[in-house]
Amino acid sequence: MYHIQLPAFRKEHKTLESVKNDTFLAWLYMFDRGYQNPDEMEVLSDMTEGLRNFATRYNYAISDPDLIRRYRMYEDGKHDIATRIEVAERKAAEKATKEAEKNNNIKVAKDLKQHGVDPAIISSATGLSLDEIARL
Repeated sequence: MYHIQLPAFRKEHKTLESVKNDTFLAWLYMFDRGYQNPDEMEVLSDMTEGLRNFATRYNYAISDPDLIRRYRMYEDGKHDIATRIEVAERKAAEKATKEAEKNNNIKVAKDLKQHGVDPAIISSATGLSLDEIARL
């Protein structure tokens, strides 16, 4: 079982040379950084069949314009959904706040009305209309 602290790994293994004698570290290097140039891809590809397959697919993925376009569309879609959720949550919170304020104003208006305060003053203090106050 491995416990990996990625910042420490990055600090210790800044180059492919530092990981090329350990297949696991080479895989981690590849997952974290990809390869930095064609020479690194060649070294990684020579290490194991799995890394060779990965390097080939990675190279394809970063150079295929259609795949890149589809990935960007996917990321844009995720961003759009997150934005819509954020806006909906903000609107729901604003609505809840307004409802709470209105309920509080109704409570205050009822109390003031029971104490015989003029409806115009109650309306001014609570923002409720004279019709709303009359129905309380």
